[in-house]
Amino acid sequence: MPNSSCAPTIRLTPGPYGLPTSPARTDIREDRPGVPLQLRIRVVDDYFCRPMKGAKVEIWQSDASGLYSGVENIQFDMRTMDPLKEVVDLRGKEFLRGHQISNDEGYVDFSTIFPGWYTGRLPHIHVRTFIDDVAWMTHDTQLFFPADVENQVFQAETYKARGPNTVALGRDLVLRGDQRALKALTVPLKKATEGYQGSMTLAVTL
Repeated sequence: MPNSSCAPTIRLTPGPYGLPTSPARTDIREDRPGVPLQLRIRVVDDYFCRPMKGAKVEIWQSDASGLYSGVENIQFDMRTMDPLKEVVDLRGKEFLRGHQISNDEGYVDFSTIFPGWYTGRLPHIHVRTFIDDVAWMTHDTQLFFPADVENQVFQAETYKARGPNTVALGRDLVLRGDQRALKALTVPLKKATEGYQGSMTLAVTL
């Protein structure tokens, strides 16, 4: 019988910065400084809520400066949201990208940093889940973080030069004020020896 308590995880656009491939690794930081974040993701099916073994879970995110590896980063005017001529070219880089295969209990673990903000978006991490031999059938979403933690993180040395996040929920270009989606996709965090740790369950159909 289906498990009525297992609501499917809200899907969100993968955005413009996903790439066709990513390295298989747990620690995706490379040389990127920032507040450490230990992220555990559990994949379950959204019908029976059973752990999903062998799912490929890929994540990618911006660094503390709001930049993505592997792409040309478009810059925007913070007031008008118009694209600027300035582009930060980080093609050929792979920092803050990686994937893992879920174990018998559906778990994958990543060592990363708290993502920086950039114009038009709340801080977030992209997550794509799929079975490797049917990569066309994916579950794409994004993970967000508690506002109180965000405020503390952006006072840290690596982030404070850019100041606090200037984007409110109503101006996020993906969520567009959707409080329900933000609440459902916010990862609870707790202090760790270094930085923070959090866990999230993704209920998916693959």
